[in-house]
Amino acid sequence: MRKRILVADDNELVRKLLHLMLERNAGWEVAVAQDGREAIAKAQEFKPDVVILDFAMPDMDGLQIARRISQQLPGAAILLFTIHDSPEMNFEARRAGVSRVLPKTAAGLPLIKAVEDLLANGREAPLQEAVEPVPEIVSGPECQPVPEAVSELANEPATVIAAPPVEPSPEMMQAEASGSAPANSDPDRATGAT
Repeated sequence: MRKRILVADDNELVRKLLHLMLERNAGWEVAVAQDGREAIAKAQEFKPDVVILDFAMPDMDGLQIARRISQQLPGAAILLFTIHDSPEMNFEARRAGVSRVLPKTAAGLPLIKAVEDLLANGREAPLQEAVEPVPEIVSGPECQPVPEAVSELANEPATVIAAPPVEPSPEMMQAEASGSAPANSDPDRATGAT
């Protein structure tokens, strides 16, 4: 009997790609769901061996879905496949019944390997495994298209933390007034380094 995998992701392209990859390349029976309610209903009906959940879903987050599915199907392993990867997320995911967290940048062979590990070890598989770093995004005619998950990450707003303002020393003020660098200035002090 073929192993059953349930993929729940609100992005239609991600659902289709994972369905093709897991069913055609790995030979597993795959069902898909587009939101949390459908994922919970399909899990009851389909009885998957492994559930692959996105974190950001329109009606509930992946952790809420994981709690419900792990209560209903305690034997099913759950993989949280998300761009929201952090130690805090891993901790909360484990508490919600997730067996492993995998970043969406690890699509392809790392995802298939993670599912194989979950099928072999069940819910007790390690929460997260080391993933090869994502290659630098470059452009040119010889380059492959950038995966959608990486494009989403590139468009995420960044948080910038500014250094506190540097209090100018008397030497700095004198140098600015005269237009030259202070003779005995400390370079670390001038740049604000401590």
